[in-house]
Amino acid sequence: MPLTIAARLDRARHSHATLVRFSERREAFLEALDWEAFDPGFVRETSMADEQLSLDLADAWLLVDHLEERLAEES
Repeated sequence: MPLTIAARLDRARHSHATLVRFSERREAFLEALDWEAFDPGFVRETSMADEQLSLDLADAWLLVDHLEERLAEES
């Protein structure tokens, strides 16, 4: 049985909230590091991971927004 829009929206909201919490914890952790102690490769990889996380957060929010609009249309 396929998921309803409401069920998909619940999952999308949960996934977005999980990514937000992870992002906040990651930021706090990274702020505590001594970046000068790391080699440039690690710093570059970390920066790339930060960019990917930002893109994932944006995608998750767009999905939530889209599903909210679909649910409103169905009502």
